[in-house]
Order: sequence, then structure tokens, then C-alpha cells
Amino acid sequence: MRHDRFEELFDDELRRQLTSTSAAHSDLRGALAEALLRVRNRAAPLRHAEAFGSEGAVRLRFADGTTVLVRGDGKGGLGMAAVAAVRGETVLLSRLQVDAAGIDGVVSWGRRHHAHFHVLGADQPD
Repeated sequence: MRHDRFEELFDDELRRQLTSTSAAHSDLRGALAEALLRVRNRAAPLRHAEAFGSEGAVRLRFADGTTVLVRGDGKGGLGMAAVAAVRGETVLLSRLQVDAAGIDGVVSWGRRHHAHFHVLGADQPD
């Protein structure tokens, strides 16, 4: 029985494709981070939040047209943020963290309400 090292199972073409895919993913994360930084810096309020699919994803739409898919922290906070936005409260992206694990953010409204989320990817407004 042959015992190949894991690295030896990849040919050069597969390595190039993996490198290209990794670079594209990094570019997408960078573009999402830049868009969300603009949302935060310009204080563009949340206009709409809606369920997306059946896996707990939520589509967040901000006033400047930025739309992203996120997953909340599971405590119903994004639902409360959506209700606050519908009631006319200003819901703002107050915190953003970008690191190797991805992009995490916090939306806040009122003086003491906030909801945490993890960005899943980009989306387009309808």
C-alpha cells in the first residue's frame, strides 16, 4: 500500500487553481470590508433586514445601497434591529472587525441595544 504525503497529491494545475481561488476569496473579503467601512464611516442606517434561505442567514440592506448576507449571534438581535428600523429608529453599523476568521460587525440603536453578526458574503439589492 502506497502512503503519499498530502502535498504530493496536488499537481501544479490544482495548486494554481487553489491559489487563484484563495486570492479571489481574499479580494471579495477586502471588497466587503471596504463597503462596510464606508457604511460605518458615513453612518448609513439599516433600512431592511430579512431572512434569506433556511440556514439562518439574514440579508441586511443599508441606506447607501450596500447589501450583505450575514448570520446573527442567534439571540434574535437582528430581528429586533429589523423591527427598530421598521419603526423608524436609526440602526447603525457601530463596530466592524476584519481578521483571518472573516468579518464581524455590530449594529446598534437607541442607547443600549445592539446585535452582533458574522458576514457570510455579498448580495445584491432586489
